[in-house]
Amino acid sequence: IYNIPDILLCYRRFEVKNNINYNPNTQELLDFCIKELENVKDGTTFSVKDLFKGHIWVNYPKSTRMVLGTLFLNYARNQAKGLQILDKKKNKEQRYKKS
Repeated sequence: IYNIPDILLCYRRFEVKNNINYNPNTQELLDFCIKELENVKDGTTFSVKDLFKGHIWVNYPKSTRMVLGTLFLNYARNQAKGLQILDKKKNKEQRYKKS
């Protein structure tokens, strides 16, 4: 069984090797973020961008990142347990705290 980060890394290797662009849809990215929350320690302050390793985040179009941010905020408001919504940073990144 593959986990979501492994799948995304496989796609990234595939697209580099084959010179194509794979862009997962926002629901796939939201699922990845939710899964990645398991790796965030309690008491940690983070943004959605922090859930992505290395340069992966900047490879997605700005529109995709903005939609994902909105979806994650809605998830944090309505479904997430143990996730506190904090103020935005000066660069307009929404911050969260896992408790």
